[in-house]
Amino acid sequence: QHFADRAAQAARNVHLDEAATRRLIDAQLIEAGWQADTQQLTYAAGASPQRGRNLAIAEWPAPGQQAADYVLFAGLVPLATVEAKRRNIDLAGKIGQAERYARGFGLEAGMNAAWTQAGSTEPWTDGQGARFQLPFVYSSNGRPFVKQLAEASGTWFRDARSPSHTARPLASFHSPQGLLDLLTRSK
Repeated sequence: QHFADRAAQAARNVHLDEAATRRLIDAQLIEAGWQADTQQLTYAAGASPQRGRNLAIAEWPAPGQQAADYVLFAGLVPLATVEAKRRNIDLAGKIGQAERYARGFGLEAGMNAAWTQAGSTEPWTDGQGARFQLPFVYSSNGRPFVKQLAEASGTWFRDARSPSHTARPLASFHSPQGLLDLLTRSK
């Protein structure tokens, strides 16, 4: 029984660590210009994209998968998925989870596809026979970027529109306008 109690306590501590990480990521998203609140601004609570608002909606469902930790919307355009990881998790290899959500993202009524905003007639190929519905992916553990700990800090980002674009650490999230500028920038 003592072992079971300690295991349950450890599980609670991990949950708190994930919750604390989400609060840090919320603050970073807000600083970049997104409206974010992992407790209130959730899909389950009825949050949906709105014209004129830049929302980071938490727990967005992904078909056949766990929910994406966040989907970033510039108005009615879904632009990116964000995978939140506990503070003690390295990020460099974790961006693939955000990529899976970007592939499986389903447009809902009233949304505008990012790929049409970019002037394309279809979503971007992933180089593996599938397509990215969203052009950008992030993974973050809420830590500030430290060059000496690059794989375990900062915010990792990948422009998924081209298989040649590799993930890289950033000091912060892009602003909504920054992502829109990247989206419409020609190759």
